[in-house]
Amino acid sequence: MLVEGNILKEEKLEIRLKNVILSMVLVFSLIFSTLSFQVMATEQHSIDITESTGNGIFGCSLKVKTMEQLKKIRGIKVNGKTFTKVSKKIDLTSGGKYNLSETDPDIFLSAVKDNDKIEITTDTEKVTVTVKNAEAFGNMHDSDSIRYSPINSVEDGNTVSPKPSTHGETQNPPAIHKDTEKGKFTPVNAGMFGYFGIKIESLELLKKVNGVRVGSRDYVRDSKFQTWVAGKFAVEEEDSTVYFKQPDDGETIVLSFDDGSKKAFKYHKKENKLEALNEIPKAKELKVRLRGSFEPAVVGQKHYDGVSGASSSATINRNSNVFLEAVEVEPGTKMSDIPERDWKPISELNKVRLNAGKSKISISGDSGMKTIYSYLTSQVTLDGIPKKDGTYNVKARVVDEAGRVVESNRLEFKVYDTEKVKLIDRLKTDNAKRVQDGKYIWDMEPWAIRYFGGKDETVTVPKDIKAWYGSHTSGTYGVLGYPVPTNAQPKQTLIVDKDTDLTLVNMKILSSVKIVVKKGGRLNVMDSVIYGKITVEDGGTLSMNYDRFKKKFVTGGSIVGTVEVQNGGILENAYIYSHANYLADGKESRQTAEPVVKILGDATIKGQVHVKGEDSSPGPIPGQTGISVENGAVVTVTEGSVLAGYGGGESALTRDGGTGILLQDGAKITGPGKLVAVGGTGFGFSAHRGAGGIAVDGNGTVDTQKAYLQGGNINTTERNVGKPYGYGVKITSKVIGVANKGKVATSFQPEDQPAYWKDILHAPNSDATETGNKLINGV
Repeated sequence: MLVEGNILKEEKLEIRLKNVILSMVLVFSLIFSTLSFQVMATEQHSIDITESTGNGIFGCSLKVKTMEQLKKIRGIKVNGKTFTKVSKKIDLTSGGKYNLSETDPDIFLSAVKDNDKIEITTDTEKVTVTVKNAEAFGNMHDSDSIRYSPINSVEDGNTVSPKPSTHGETQNPPAIHKDTEKGKFTPVNAGMFGYFGIKIESLELLKKVNGVRVGSRDYVRDSKFQTWVAGKFAVEEEDSTVYFKQPDDGETIVLSFDDGSKKAFKYHKKENKLEALNEIPKAKELKVRLRGSFEPAVVGQKHYDGVSGASSSATINRNSNVFLEAVEVEPGTKMSDIPERDWKPISELNKVRLNAGKSKISISGDSGMKTIYSYLTSQVTLDGIPKKDGTYNVKARVVDEAGRVVESNRLEFKVYDTEKVKLIDRLKTDNAKRVQDGKYIWDMEPWAIRYFGGKDETVTVPKDIKAWYGSHTSGTYGVLGYPVPTNAQPKQTLIVDKDTDLTLVNMKILSSVKIVVKKGGRLNVMDSVIYGKITVEDGGTLSMNYDRFKKKFVTGGSIVGTVEVQNGGILENAYIYSHANYLADGKESRQTAEPVVKILGDATIKGQVHVKGEDSSPGPIPGQTGISVENGAVVTVTEGSVLAGYGGGESALTRDGGTGILLQDGAKITGPGKLVAVGGTGFGFSAHRGAGGIAVDGNGTVDTQKAYLQGGNINTTERNVGKPYGYGVKITSKVIGVANKGKVATSFQPEDQPAYWKDILHAPNSDATETGNKLINGV
């Protein structure tokens, strides 16, 4: 008994100890769970706004921390107004829209105003932020105004409470045969090559089956051996089974009986299970639409949609951006009431199958074109050669396997005759899209305009047009003008006048055209090719390859002709590179060493201005000069700005490297900014031929605060390397920087030319042009 008594005491002590420990664990768990909740509530959010940018060409932008956060966004409001999500930034200009970047964690919004309240919703919370300065170059938002509030769920940007789904249900109770209440319905699946069906235990009930509907399609009675095809069913008394093709997962099945009663199921394919439904779902109504647009064409245009060129240089033309989309809705639903997110390409809708033999997409009239539909992507394209100008309608008539017949909306396809079209009649605000700031964007139509019209073939850009698009696809261009012989003067003039701030995008300006930027006018050239001439007059400003909306440089815009800056002209934020010896707008090939940019009078440089000459064609012509300053002009490089000239020469085609900057008639480059000049690389086939380009040559003075001067390389001997500056060039005693001659190098690799702007797809290497803190001293 003593032993047993001690055991009982020890057990009681152990139990008490366990209770104490348990109590302590419970208390601490409550404390830490509270602490944990507080930390989570104050430190973790579905999105974090890190920076923003004020209004630009398209609108403004907000940046969040990660792409994962960006994907959580479900809706956006501004001052309580719901913004619509769009797929293209160009659509922001009509106001009330937003776009989520596919590459960066950026939210792009239509233009906003000071003190506007932006509300962003995710699945878990609502984030609000106030606009402090809508026109700011940096952050436009007030970071102290950011507020977070949790929500239950989000639907179309509005907070809603969870509610049960009524999708596909009817309000009237179904008539159910009394025998069906026994629930003796079993799915039968004989495998991939067998038959699917529903086994009904009651043979009497089986005999009364007179119809099968799967989804929205009523099936036709046939033999068992035909039921592997969708749309057919069979009743087999031998094994008491209704056979039909196996439905997709989640599909509804309705069996109909002779007495008018019905039985409905939802099929779960993975478990091969039938879920009985208490109500009979209605057959859905099919809606279809053509979404997108057809780019206007011109008479005789080849390869509208398709591949052109040889296999080594083939290009794919996609002027159609049209898809056939569909949605299944409750009967009586209006098109305007269908949420945009519900529309899908028909190829992505498993429950909708087209009857290819009966469906048709047609184009009206005698256009010379035919429609092509891709069953794989649901894309609609056009094939043929337009033969007559006019407006033609494209529409779809869809018949699906359920027997539903639906007609789509109509999209216009326009064909122009270039012999009849004049720029003066087309370049008007009436033909442009008005955006939120009151300005206009002109999508060039047609894409090719040969003649200007007007007095002396001269047209002035309307001051309210702020952007001119040849297309919205990089590499697809609008074309203005026509080719003229080499060295012939332009025959047509496009004027960018006072109070006009024009951005030119995806354009080919042919050699018949001269663009003149007048006093108070601004021109920005992006992703375009200039075969003619740009003249910047007193008080005019030219930029190139600079995105002011994102405040960064881009690529794609090049010069085949010339830029002339007259007295009082301004170059601001411009990456200008030449293809003068590579591209031609006519049949005549070009060979030139003439400067890419000619500064003919006193001029001002703002921001980063880099100019690169073209390689020479094989022969005695040297690489192209980057910049020439003529007539004793004075060029001022403002504080914090850079003017850089690169002579042509980066391949074995160039015997003599081009000059970076050429000073003439005692010209002078001055100012608190920085000058960069790099001679082109030469390639000689013997020691007596070929030379590296001179960085700064001619007759004049360099008087900037800083300068980096680098002579061009050569592959032969030391005596032929390029000099940092010529004998007629004076470097004043105040200039801090570097002046290096070129070197003997047998390759054209970046490591042999670190300061040269070789890769035009990226910004010049600023690290390679560091000036240090020593004086050049003019020696």
